[in-house]
Amino acid sequence: MQKEIMAGLYHSTNLADKDEQHQYCVGTQWCKYHNDRETYKEDARLPSSFLPYMKRVYERLSDIKLLQRCLPGLTQNQNESFNSLIWARCPKERSFGPKFVNRAVYSAILHWNIGATSRERVMERMALSVGQHTQTINDKKDTDRINQSVRRANDDQKQKRKQKKDDKIRSEEQQLEIEGPTYGSGLFGDISD
Repeated sequence: MQKEIMAGLYHSTNLADKDEQHQYCVGTQWCKYHNDRETYKEDARLPSSFLPYMKRVYERLSDIKLLQRCLPGLTQNQNESFNSLIWARCPKERSFGPKFVNRAVYSAILHWNIGATSRERVMERMALSVGQHTQTINDKKDTDRINQSVRRANDDQKQKRKQKKDDKIRSEEQQLEIEGPTYGSGLFGDISD
């Protein structure tokens, strides 16, 4: 894994010594330099002046402690979950000013730390009355979130999700056997032929 990470950096950097540029690519199927040097053509690459700066980042990404944290296969990243709260309030598809974005972030922070009922606290601090419907909806949102979390942690639910995923993979493999590849880089040749 460490070698593959470094291969991504060096392969995409324009170095004078092509063997140095592709030193980590040995044994990879995707590097055309090692697979067929006669027909190899250089694509657009990063200038070599970026290498010292990018190398530090890639070395951190390939740190053994970081990679070991990936081994359990847990896919939920807390940052992704928090970011989804921000984007729900401030969708990426529209343009918002800095004040609006700041409010969306503050609202997401409150929701993340306290829950939907945090709105009631804000309203009370602003001397606004909190109506029964607001309380009911916020309580329902918090209850639903907790119930969903408990449901997802249930072993039966985990097994069902795993089975559904396995069934989908099996179905896609069967479809690939029947139809053959329907998409891929360079599979269908030049369309101008």
